[in-house]
Amino acid sequence: EVFDCPVLGRFGRREFRFCCTDCVAKFKADPQKYISEIDAKMIADQMPYYPLTTCPVTDEELGGMGDVVDIIHNNRLVRFCCAGCIDEFKSNPETYIKKLDDAAKAK
Repeated sequence: EVFDCPVLGRFGRREFRFCCTDCVAKFKADPQKYISEIDAKMIADQMPYYPLTTCPVTDEELGGMGDVVDIIHNNRLVRFCCAGCIDEFKSNPETYIKKLDDAAKAK
């Protein structure tokens, strides 16, 4: 469903859309609560289309080192073989996002 969103806001490097300024105030009071909820929905929405079966950092099979770690980076799902890969990803996200882009194009 498409609707007009009169209020745009930024938190970190991410853009969020709100129906009104009251919702902006609620978000600002506890952003992590809302970001966690939004991220969970974004992960669920993007999961069926995720192009890699390996970690973009180590190229290890996802799930091969335990539980897969999912994050949202600039409103995009990125999956890792372990939490230890997140810092490496954040030090050079462009390199790893390119891997995702290339894999998505190949599919």
